[in-house]
Amino acid sequence: MAGQCAVTKSVTKLASGMSWRRTIADWTLPPNVENLIRLGLSNARKTSSGELSRNLRFSNLHQGQRCFVIATGSSLKRQNLKLLAGEICIGVSNLFVHPCYKIFKPQYHCVPPWHPPITEAAMITWFTEMASATGDASLFVSLSDKARVAKATGSANDNIYYLYHNDVAYNRSPGIDLTAPIPSPRSVTISALYLAVYLGCRDIYLLGFDHDWLAHVGESLHCYEESQHALNRNGYDEWGAYEMEPQFRNLLELWKQYRALKKMASARGTTIYNATDGGWLDVFQRVNYEKLF
Repeated sequence: MAGQCAVTKSVTKLASGMSWRRTIADWTLPPNVENLIRLGLSNARKTSSGELSRNLRFSNLHQGQRCFVIATGSSLKRQNLKLLAGEICIGVSNLFVHPCYKIFKPQYHCVPPWHPPITEAAMITWFTEMASATGDASLFVSLSDKARVAKATGSANDNIYYLYHNDVAYNRSPGIDLTAPIPSPRSVTISALYLAVYLGCRDIYLLGFDHDWLAHVGESLHCYEESQHALNRNGYDEWGAYEMEPQFRNLLELWKQYRALKKMASARGTTIYNATDGGWLDVFQRVNYEKLF
Protein backbone atom coordinates (compact mmCIF):
# COMPACT_ATOMS: atom_id res chain seq x y z
CA MET A 1 0.00 0.00 0.00
CA ALA A 2 2.82 2.40 0.91
CA GLY A 3 4.57 1.62 -2.37
CA GLN A 4 1.39 2.24 -4.33
CA CYS A 5 0.95 5.62 -2.57
CA ALA A 6 4.51 6.66 -3.44
CA VAL A 7 4.03 5.74 -7.09
CA THR A 8 0.67 7.49 -7.20
CA LYS A 9 2.24 10.61 -5.69
CA SER A 10 5.03 10.67 -8.28
CA VAL A 11 2.69 10.08 -11.21
CA THR A 12 0.47 12.89 -9.97
CA LYS A 13 3.46 15.23 -9.82
CA LEU A 14 4.47 14.28 -13.34
CA ALA A 15 0.97 14.79 -14.66
CA SER A 16 0.76 18.23 -13.05
CA GLY A 17 3.91 19.46 -14.78
CA MET A 18 6.70 18.52 -12.37
CA SER A 19 10.03 17.89 -14.08
CA TRP A 20 11.31 14.42 -14.93
CA ARG A 21 14.34 15.15 -12.73
CA ARG A 22 12.09 15.83 -9.72
CA THR A 23 9.99 12.70 -10.33
CA ILE A 24 12.97 10.38 -10.84
CA ALA A 25 14.41 11.64 -7.56
CA ASP A 26 11.16 10.72 -5.80
CA TRP A 27 11.43 7.16 -7.10
CA THR A 28 15.15 6.51 -6.64
CA LEU A 29 16.72 8.65 -3.89
CA PRO A 30 16.13 8.38 -0.14
CA PRO A 31 15.21 11.84 1.20
CA ASN A 32 18.44 12.23 3.24
CA VAL A 33 20.64 11.36 0.26
CA GLU A 34 18.77 13.76 -1.96
CA ASN A 35 19.12 16.53 0.64
CA LEU A 36 22.88 15.94 0.83
CA ILE A 37 23.16 16.19 -2.96
CA ARG A 38 21.16 19.41 -2.99
CA LEU A 39 23.36 20.84 -0.22
CA GLY A 40 26.50 19.89 -2.16
CA LEU A 41 25.23 21.53 -5.33
CA SER A 42 24.26 24.64 -3.40
CA ASN A 43 27.73 24.88 -1.82
CA ALA A 44 29.35 24.35 -5.23
CA ARG A 45 27.34 27.23 -6.67
CA LYS A 46 28.37 29.48 -3.76
CA THR A 47 32.02 28.51 -4.17
CA SER A 48 32.00 29.13 -7.92
CA SER A 49 30.24 32.47 -7.43
CA GLY A 50 32.90 33.61 -4.97
CA GLU A 51 35.81 32.48 -7.11
CA LEU A 52 34.42 33.87 -10.36
CA SER A 53 33.71 37.27 -8.82
CA ARG A 54 37.50 37.75 -8.51
CA ASN A 55 37.69 37.80 -12.33
CA LEU A 56 35.82 41.10 -12.46
CA ARG A 57 39.11 42.96 -11.94
CA PHE A 58 40.18 41.91 -15.46
CA SER A 59 37.12 43.32 -17.22
CA ASN A 60 38.37 45.85 -19.83
CA LEU A 61 41.70 46.11 -17.98
CA HIS A 62 43.50 46.62 -21.31
CA GLN A 63 40.74 48.52 -23.07
CA GLY A 64 41.75 49.52 -26.61
CA GLN A 65 45.22 47.95 -26.45
CA ARG A 66 46.61 45.12 -28.54
CA CYS A 67 47.67 41.73 -27.22
CA PHE A 68 49.20 38.49 -28.41
CA VAL A 69 47.81 35.05 -27.60
CA ILE A 70 50.57 32.48 -27.90
CA ALA A 71 49.85 28.77 -28.31
CA THR A 72 52.48 26.03 -28.53
CA GLY A 73 52.50 24.99 -32.20
CA SER A 74 55.81 24.04 -33.80
CA SER A 75 55.53 27.12 -36.04
CA LEU A 76 56.86 29.18 -33.11
CA LYS A 77 60.29 27.75 -33.89
CA ARG A 78 60.22 29.87 -37.07
CA GLN A 79 59.18 33.13 -35.41
CA ASN A 80 61.20 35.58 -33.34
CA LEU A 81 59.31 35.83 -30.06
CA LYS A 82 61.88 38.28 -28.67
CA LEU A 83 59.93 40.94 -30.56
CA LEU A 84 57.13 40.47 -28.01
CA ALA A 85 59.12 42.01 -25.15
CA GLY A 86 56.94 44.70 -23.57
CA GLU A 87 53.75 43.53 -25.29
CA ILE A 88 50.63 42.25 -23.53
CA CYS A 89 50.87 38.47 -23.90
CA ILE A 90 48.71 35.51 -22.95
CA GLY A 91 50.42 32.12 -22.92
CA VAL A 92 48.84 28.70 -22.75
CA SER A 93 49.62 25.19 -21.61
CA ASN A 94 53.34 24.27 -21.61
CA LEU A 95 54.56 27.47 -23.30
CA PHE A 96 56.57 28.33 -20.19
CA VAL A 97 59.39 26.02 -21.34
CA HIS A 98 60.01 28.12 -24.47
CA PRO A 99 63.60 29.49 -24.41
CA CYS A 100 62.36 33.06 -24.86
CA TYR A 101 59.60 32.84 -22.27
CA LYS A 102 61.36 35.10 -19.76
CA ILE A 103 61.86 37.69 -22.49
CA PHE A 104 58.27 38.09 -23.66
CA LYS A 105 57.04 37.10 -20.17
CA PRO A 106 53.25 36.69 -20.54
CA GLN A 107 51.22 38.53 -17.93
CA TYR A 108 48.54 35.84 -18.26
CA HIS A 109 48.65 32.08 -18.68
CA CYS A 110 45.73 29.72 -19.40
CA VAL A 111 45.70 26.03 -18.48
CA PRO A 112 43.60 23.26 -20.04
CA PRO A 113 41.35 21.29 -17.66
CA TRP A 114 42.43 17.88 -16.41
CA HIS A 115 41.10 15.00 -18.49
CA PRO A 116 41.78 11.26 -18.81
CA PRO A 117 44.16 9.57 -19.35
CA ILE A 118 46.22 12.20 -17.47
CA THR A 119 46.93 10.98 -13.95
CA GLU A 120 46.32 13.04 -10.83
CA ALA A 121 50.02 12.89 -9.90
CA ALA A 122 51.10 14.07 -13.35
CA MET A 123 48.68 17.02 -13.30
CA ILE A 124 49.84 18.12 -9.86
CA THR A 125 53.50 17.89 -10.94
CA TRP A 126 52.68 20.00 -13.99
CA PHE A 127 50.90 22.63 -11.90
CA THR A 128 53.90 22.80 -9.58
CA GLU A 129 56.34 23.36 -12.45
CA MET A 130 54.01 25.87 -14.08
CA ALA A 131 53.51 27.95 -10.94
CA SER A 132 57.27 28.20 -10.50
CA ALA A 133 58.08 29.02 -14.14
CA THR A 134 55.33 31.57 -14.80
CA GLY A 135 56.34 33.77 -11.87
CA ASP A 136 53.84 36.52 -11.12
CA ALA A 137 51.67 35.88 -14.20
CA SER A 138 47.95 35.50 -13.53
CA LEU A 139 47.09 31.84 -14.08
CA PHE A 140 43.62 30.92 -15.34
CA VAL A 141 42.64 27.37 -14.41
CA SER A 142 39.42 25.38 -14.69
CA LEU A 143 37.41 25.51 -11.46
CA SER A 144 37.26 21.72 -11.61
CA ASP A 145 41.02 21.69 -10.95
CA LYS A 146 40.92 23.81 -7.79
CA ALA A 147 41.83 20.90 -5.48
CA ARG A 148 44.74 19.88 -7.72
CA VAL A 149 46.06 23.44 -7.73
CA ALA A 150 45.86 23.55 -3.93
CA LYS A 151 47.94 20.37 -3.69
CA ALA A 152 50.54 21.83 -6.05
CA THR A 153 50.79 25.38 -4.71
CA GLY A 154 49.45 25.26 -1.15
CA SER A 155 48.13 28.62 0.02
CA ALA A 156 50.45 30.67 -2.19
CA ASN A 157 47.96 31.04 -5.03
CA ASP A 158 46.76 34.66 -4.95
CA ASN A 159 47.61 34.96 -8.65
CA ILE A 160 45.48 31.95 -9.62
CA TYR A 161 42.03 32.60 -11.03
CA TYR A 162 39.34 30.17 -12.09
CA LEU A 163 37.17 29.70 -15.14
CA TYR A 164 33.88 27.86 -14.83
CA HIS A 165 33.67 25.59 -17.86
CA ASN A 166 30.30 23.90 -18.31
CA ASP A 167 27.84 22.83 -21.01
CA VAL A 168 26.81 26.34 -22.09
CA ALA A 169 26.36 26.10 -25.85
CA TYR A 170 28.97 28.27 -27.59
CA ASN A 171 26.46 29.30 -30.26
CA ARG A 172 23.96 30.43 -27.61
CA SER A 173 26.39 32.00 -25.15
CA PRO A 174 25.10 35.39 -23.94
CA GLY A 175 28.54 36.94 -24.38
CA ILE A 176 32.01 36.97 -22.90
CA ASP A 177 31.86 37.24 -19.12
CA LEU A 178 34.46 35.46 -16.99
CA THR A 179 32.36 35.95 -13.84
CA ALA A 180 29.84 33.51 -15.31
CA PRO A 181 29.99 30.01 -16.84
CA ILE A 182 31.61 29.77 -20.26
CA PRO A 183 31.46 26.92 -22.80
CA SER A 184 33.83 24.02 -22.22
CA PRO A 185 36.70 24.64 -24.66
CA ARG A 186 37.80 22.22 -27.37
CA SER A 187 41.26 23.73 -26.90
CA VAL A 188 42.84 25.84 -24.19
CA THR A 189 43.29 28.49 -26.89
CA ILE A 190 39.53 29.12 -26.68
CA SER A 191 39.83 30.01 -22.98
CA ALA A 192 42.76 32.31 -23.80
CA LEU A 193 40.72 34.12 -26.44
CA TYR A 194 37.82 34.56 -24.01
CA LEU A 195 40.30 36.18 -21.64
CA ALA A 196 41.80 38.43 -24.33
CA VAL A 197 38.38 39.75 -25.33
CA TYR A 198 37.31 40.12 -21.69
CA LEU A 199 40.42 42.23 -21.06
CA GLY A 200 39.06 44.68 -23.62
CA CYS A 201 41.89 44.32 -26.12
CA ARG A 202 41.00 45.90 -29.45
CA ASP A 203 43.38 43.90 -31.66
CA ILE A 204 44.27 40.30 -30.80
CA TYR A 205 47.08 38.50 -32.65
CA LEU A 206 47.42 34.72 -32.62
CA LEU A 207 50.76 32.91 -32.68
CA GLY A 208 51.44 29.17 -32.66
CA PHE A 209 47.84 28.34 -33.61
CA ASP A 210 48.87 25.57 -36.03
CA HIS A 211 45.93 23.15 -35.51
CA ASP A 212 47.26 20.88 -38.25
CA TRP A 213 47.89 17.78 -36.14
CA LEU A 214 45.80 15.57 -38.42
CA ALA A 215 48.53 15.99 -41.03
CA HIS A 216 51.21 14.95 -38.55
CA VAL A 217 49.84 11.96 -36.65
CA GLY A 218 52.56 10.46 -34.48
CA GLU A 219 54.90 13.45 -34.81
CA SER A 220 55.89 16.07 -32.25
CA LEU A 221 53.64 19.07 -32.81
CA HIS A 222 54.97 21.58 -30.32
CA CYS A 223 57.58 24.30 -30.05
CA TYR A 224 59.38 22.26 -27.40
CA GLU A 225 60.72 18.74 -27.00
CA GLU A 226 58.06 16.36 -25.72
CA SER A 227 60.29 15.41 -22.77
CA GLN A 228 59.96 19.02 -21.58
CA HIS A 229 56.32 18.41 -20.67
CA ALA A 230 55.62 17.02 -17.20
CA LEU A 231 52.59 15.09 -18.45
CA ASN A 232 54.64 13.25 -21.05
CA ARG A 233 57.30 12.42 -18.49
CA ASN A 234 54.60 10.90 -16.31
CA GLY A 235 53.09 8.49 -18.81
CA TYR A 236 50.73 10.64 -20.89
CA ASP A 237 50.62 9.44 -24.51
CA GLU A 238 49.11 12.14 -26.71
CA TRP A 239 48.68 9.79 -29.65
CA GLY A 240 47.58 6.77 -27.58
CA ALA A 241 44.73 4.77 -29.13
CA TYR A 242 44.33 7.34 -31.90
CA GLU A 243 41.18 7.20 -34.04
CA MET A 244 40.66 9.64 -36.87
CA GLU A 245 36.87 10.01 -36.90
CA PRO A 246 36.51 11.56 -33.41
CA GLN A 247 39.46 13.85 -34.22
CA PHE A 248 37.62 15.14 -37.30
CA ARG A 249 34.57 15.84 -35.14
CA ASN A 250 36.67 17.61 -32.49
CA LEU A 251 38.33 19.78 -35.11
CA LEU A 252 34.95 20.74 -36.57
CA GLU A 253 33.63 21.72 -33.14
CA LEU A 254 36.79 23.72 -32.46
CA TRP A 255 36.31 25.65 -35.70
CA LYS A 256 32.71 26.37 -34.69
CA GLN A 257 33.92 27.73 -31.35
CA TYR A 258 36.39 29.99 -33.14
CA ARG A 259 33.67 31.31 -35.42
CA ALA A 260 31.35 31.99 -32.48
CA LEU A 261 34.18 33.79 -30.68
CA LYS A 262 34.95 35.87 -33.74
CA LYS A 263 31.33 37.02 -33.84
CA MET A 264 31.20 37.84 -30.13
CA ALA A 265 34.52 39.68 -30.30
CA SER A 266 33.37 41.73 -33.28
CA ALA A 267 30.24 42.75 -31.38
CA ARG A 268 32.55 44.28 -28.75
CA GLY A 269 34.70 46.12 -31.31
CA THR A 270 37.54 43.58 -31.13
CA THR A 271 39.30 42.08 -34.16
CA ILE A 272 41.24 38.82 -34.03
CA TYR A 273 44.11 38.28 -36.48
CA ASN A 274 46.11 35.13 -37.19
CA ALA A 275 49.85 35.87 -37.21
CA THR A 276 50.82 32.19 -37.11
CA ASP A 277 53.42 31.09 -39.64
CA GLY A 278 51.39 28.45 -41.50
CA GLY A 279 48.86 26.12 -39.94
CA TRP A 280 45.26 25.40 -40.87
CA LEU A 281 43.29 28.03 -38.95
CA ASP A 282 41.44 30.04 -41.60
CA VAL A 283 38.74 31.64 -39.43
CA PHE A 284 40.69 34.85 -38.83
CA GLN A 285 42.39 37.27 -41.22
CA ARG A 286 46.06 36.43 -41.80
CA VAL A 287 48.72 39.06 -41.04
CA ASN A 288 52.52 39.09 -41.25
CA TYR A 289 53.97 38.83 -37.75
CA GLU A 290 57.21 40.73 -38.35
CA LYS A 291 55.39 43.67 -39.96
CA LEU A 292 53.53 44.30 -36.69
CA PHE A 293 56.68 45.80 -35.17
